[in-house]
Amino acid sequence: MPALDTYGAQPPIELIRQFMDFQGWYDRKEIGSFRRIVDVNFVGAMGPPGGGRNPITARLLRHFHFIAFPEMENDAKRHIFGTILNTWLSATPHFGHMLDTFLNTTLNLYTIICQELLPTPHKSHYIFNLRDLSKVFQGMLMMNPKKMENQKKLLLLWYHENVRVFRDRLVNDEDRKWFDNLLRDMMSKEFECDANEIVGDTMLFFGDFIEISKEYEQIINEKKASIFILTESNMEYVLEEFLEDYNASTTTPMKLVLFQDAIDHICRINRILRQPRGNAFLLGMGGSGRQSLTRLASHIQDYTCFQIELSSAYTINDWRDDIKHSMMKAGVQNQFMVFLFSDTQIKDDSMLEDLNSVLNNGDVPNIYKGDEMETIFRSMRGHVQEAGLQINRSNLFSAYVKTVRNNLHVVITMSPIGETFRARIRQFPALVNCCTIDWFCPWPEAALQSVAMRFLADIQDESITEDILKSIVRMCQYMHSSVIDASDLFLKELSRHNYVTPTSYLELLSGYGNLLEKKKTEIQMAAYRLSTGLNKLASAEVEVKNMQLLLAEMKPKLEQAARATARMIEKITLDTIEAEKTRAQAKEQEAIAARLKVENQMIRDDAEADLSKARPMLIAAEKSLKALNRNDITEVKAMKRPPVGVLLVIETICIINNVKPIKITKNAGRLEAEVKLDYWTPGVQLLADPGHFLYTMEHYDKENLTEEMINKLKPYIENPDFQPSKIEYVSKACYSLCLWVHAMYNYYFVNLKVKPKMEALAKAEEVLVETEKALNAAIQRLKEVEEGIEQLQKLLQEEEERKAELERQKQLCEDRMGRAVRLIDGLAGEQIRWTFTVAELKKSLKNAVGDILLASGAIAYLTPFTDTYRETLLSSWKKVLGEGVPHTPGSDPVSTLGDQVEIRKWQIEGLPRDTLSVENAVLAMHSKRWPLFIDPQAQANKWIRSLVTHNDIK
Repeated sequence: MPALDTYGAQPPIELIRQFMDFQGWYDRKEIGSFRRIVDVNFVGAMGPPGGGRNPITARLLRHFHFIAFPEMENDAKRHIFGTILNTWLSATPHFGHMLDTFLNTTLNLYTIICQELLPTPHKSHYIFNLRDLSKVFQGMLMMNPKKMENQKKLLLLWYHENVRVFRDRLVNDEDRKWFDNLLRDMMSKEFECDANEIVGDTMLFFGDFIEISKEYEQIINEKKASIFILTESNMEYVLEEFLEDYNASTTTPMKLVLFQDAIDHICRINRILRQPRGNAFLLGMGGSGRQSLTRLASHIQDYTCFQIELSSAYTINDWRDDIKHSMMKAGVQNQFMVFLFSDTQIKDDSMLEDLNSVLNNGDVPNIYKGDEMETIFRSMRGHVQEAGLQINRSNLFSAYVKTVRNNLHVVITMSPIGETFRARIRQFPALVNCCTIDWFCPWPEAALQSVAMRFLADIQDESITEDILKSIVRMCQYMHSSVIDASDLFLKELSRHNYVTPTSYLELLSGYGNLLEKKKTEIQMAAYRLSTGLNKLASAEVEVKNMQLLLAEMKPKLEQAARATARMIEKITLDTIEAEKTRAQAKEQEAIAARLKVENQMIRDDAEADLSKARPMLIAAEKSLKALNRNDITEVKAMKRPPVGVLLVIETICIINNVKPIKITKNAGRLEAEVKLDYWTPGVQLLADPGHFLYTMEHYDKENLTEEMINKLKPYIENPDFQPSKIEYVSKACYSLCLWVHAMYNYYFVNLKVKPKMEALAKAEEVLVETEKALNAAIQRLKEVEEGIEQLQKLLQEEEERKAELERQKQLCEDRMGRAVRLIDGLAGEQIRWTFTVAELKKSLKNAVGDILLASGAIAYLTPFTDTYRETLLSSWKKVLGEGVPHTPGSDPVSTLGDQVEIRKWQIEGLPRDTLSVENAVLAMHSKRWPLFIDPQAQANKWIRSLVTHNDIK
């Protein structure tokens, strides 16, 4: 019932008593209104006061009828368990005679354990009941009796199940040794055998994960190994394969070290999980592997392992949803589930109340909604029908609860230290009564070394040889053991608890690798910076020598460049004078050519002016001539009696074309004989081919008109009948020819005037051409000279740039040499100090293996101790460390991990200046766990507040 409140009252009890007395309660909303409740009966089940149970007031108990359930007699127990065991042994009749011996020995063992192993404040879980007795026989029944080849194997099975049920919960070696002696003595006495010979000295385990058939069989025997029975060393490889398979199938792989204790606990948890209604209560310190081993054992059994994800927003409703979904998976979906729950996840004791109900009854009251209940009833209908029961809500839900209890395995992990654990054992007895308890002992030395070897072997450091690694592993194990001893002394002398857990050991191992890498990187960076400085100084000395040689090489090059520059300047000067002369000549020739061009143009213009007078008539004549066609000419040629005008035109055409007339003599033989010139006949012949005639006329060479032709034409030109205006009326063709003849006649006189001018122009043009040739030659010479000067100027510029570059390099070299000399002279003293510091850093780099080990141990273990205990532990560690691990004599956590500049900054921000405070600050800053300061004077509080002020943290 509920615990007593501050005043010793139990209000829930008084509420129940009020109902018993008055058959109801007062309504809390309607003040003064009494609610009467009818048809309600109370059945109470409870143990007698004591053992954490409070007495119940007699005012309530007087309303009940008492029925006592005394301890079951041995005869009844013998009958119940004998019937069960007899059915199992019926398959092997040759072992039937051992039935009574098994029953009597087991009952006697149970009785002695209940009498001797009594619960105490430190052993509050030493509570035994008939469930524990039944678990012994339940474990035996897990094995197929047909696989029992001989009596020895049957005895081993019985021995194993007693060990698993009773021994696995014992807290110390003293109790375990007492139990081993008791069990072996009873086995030797009752079964008349040598228990030591049958059982041996090694751990004995049965399990089902070796055979493919998944049958419960012996799996470890150090003396005999077969395909299904392994030695302890071989078992590690088998479980490693399961671990690899688990890590391959999950997003959160586990880095487990399967030392012998871990293997033993895996076998124990595996045995619990394979049992129907098998629930485990794992007790041990944090970091001992309870949860990890449970996950691996669940994977071995192919069960789904579920664990709540706790957060600040996680509520009781979330908890109810999680546990409800797990139960429905186990009941409705018929999945094998492992519900893993740790005491660090307890936000409210109602969580344990729900688990207590699940362990006792397989159900949490009022957790399902209406639709969820319908889902449960539908899924259970087939199971109820197969069982031959009536289908109703009661039977359906009972089948569901049974399925949940068989499929859902609750594994609870708790730390057995403190009053909180004992109070929970009292308040929630199902944690002990309905669970198989497995006590996780402190790791033995072999386990500590195995874990250390696994973690430290991953460190990639060439300085850690195999021998040094072994020494480091032994040192880690020694640190852990020495701190346990120091904690016992700490408790005795100062009455202060310091719990040394595997978590501290794991922090030592993981922190060592991280700090070692960080410290070595820090040392290497410092050594690199100093080595770089020394290399710079050495290179500066070499550079000074090289620059001196370079300057010596540059001097003749500069002199040679100066001489080459002078020669080029002289050559350019001479070429420039020559270019000026050539340019003057070119200008003179250019002036003459310009003058000649002007004069020639004047002559050309004068001749053009004269020609322009005759050109219009000539153009009109040619145009009229072009207008003629063959028919026009043919028409003239066909005239039999040509008019006078036509005859005149034909005569002029013959004269211009130098066609001789035919002489015709009239009155021949007479004195008055007259010779007449006939131009018509040869003229008609000239017109015989009109096309040729027209072509000849259009392309007539008017420049070759002679004076004789002109003289012959003159009478015609002056003849009034030969005017175009008159000829136009006679013949169109002759009109055009007349115009053309007049134009030729006029052109002759114009040309006669222009021709001397053109001849003079031609001579002037010849002179101009010669002058331009001389000018072009002068220009070409000038161009060649200028190009030569330009090329020389480019070469001079390049030579000057080369000379300037040499001078710049010389100056730069002198400047650099000056700086290098000043640097060497200025750092002459530092060079010695840096060389010494680099040598010291190399030693520190080598000794970091041991120095960081001491510092990691201090972070993991020393912070709860006072300075005296710290010094004692560090001194003992250094003695052991000196045997095989390189380290710096006199090193301490502050000198190894501390930065004097940062420490000085902390002190400015309020950190006390004493050695212990500085050491605490260094250790806290390098720890991966949240620091918990015992700070009665609020010194750490002030320092931390000042430290984080710049981050705007209050």
